[in-house]
Amino acid sequence: MTGVRMAAVAEPVGDVTALLGEGPYWVPEASFLIWADIGRGLLHRTYIPSGDTVTHDLGEVSAAFPALDGGILTAGGSRLTLRALA
Repeated sequence: MTGVRMAAVAEPVGDVTALLGEGPYWVPEASFLIWADIGRGLLHRTYIPSGDTVTHDLGEVSAAFPALDGGILTAGGSRLTLRALA
C-alpha cells in the first residue's frame, strides 16, 4: 500500500527560546501550550494565537501537565509537585 505524503510547515508559536525545550502539552480549553526549558529550570505557558508567554522559574522541571483542580503538576529532579500558578 502506498502512503500519501504531505508537506508540513513548522512555525514558532512565540518569541521564547530554550536551551532544551521539552514536554509540550496543549491545553485547548485555555488556548495555551505549557512546556519546560529543562536546561534553565523554567516552565512556560504560551498563549495561542497571541504568542504571549508567561514564564515561571522552578529550579528543576522536566515536564508539566494540567491538574484536574486547575493547578499544574510538574516533574523535576526526583519530585512531583502540584503548583497553583497565577
